Amino acid sequence: MPSKISLGPGVAGGSLRRIAIGVAVLVGLGVLANATTTRIDAGHVGIKVNLAGSARGVQEIPVVTGWVFYNPLTEQIVAFPAHPRLPLTEPGVGYRLRLE
Repeated sequence: MPSKISLGPGVAGGSLRRIAIGVAVLVGLGVLANATTTRIDAGHVGIKVNLAGSARGVQEIPVVTGWVFYNPLTEQIVAFPAHPRLPLTEPGVGYRLRLE
């Protein structure tokens, strides 16, 4: 009875190593994509803020809804509602502006 299971000549060394490297690369790309994307929901507007460099500050063009790619080390995405909510406080009193 053999004590080791053989996958054939050359299979255990080269092919399994390539598969392991491929899986590691795919996992690394998945982690990188997850860390560098965010989603702006419908009814919200995103603002991209540059945190480093000579062009620090808020970007002039707001980010629209959808997926946004950014560098988390030098940029930040801030999302807020695109429209203010105007709830009725009491009958006959009117509306008060409440920004959330």
